Amino acid sequence: MEWEALFIIFPSTFEKVGIDISYPVIEMCNRVAGPKERYEVMDCGNIQYPDRSFDLILCFDVLEHVARPKHTLKGMRRILKANGLVAIIYPFGNYDWDSHISLVDKQTFDCWLDELEYFIVDEITPPSEGFPAILYLLKT
Repeated sequence: MEWEALFIIFPSTFEKVGIDISYPVIEMCNRVAGPKERYEVMDCGNIQYPDRSFDLILCFDVLEHVARPKHTLKGMRRILKANGLVAIIYPFGNYDWDSHISLVDKQTFDCWLDELEYFIVDEITPPSEGFPAILYLLKT
């Protein structure tokens, strides 16, 4: 999995938590988890962590697959610590994929970020994406 490589760049002293809606995926991840690394079955639309729990949130190629992406963005903001960072990859364009249930245009997505009081630190076009997508780096 591509996102696993991202965990490697963080020191082993950092606690790392991953969530996914799929029990088999979580079971597999926990089997190979390193020290201070854990995975939990959780719906990203109903995040069960206390306010201001995380310094960094990575959300890559997820929001287009959930029914209420703006609600999920709000939940991520709630659990982000002051001066924390959110990194999101979101695709823009018109795709005929059954799993992309919540695609919106860039203007709408940026309006959501503004309404939820996210500050866009940077926007990067990821080289590995096979379609137009943006990696947003966000602060609150």
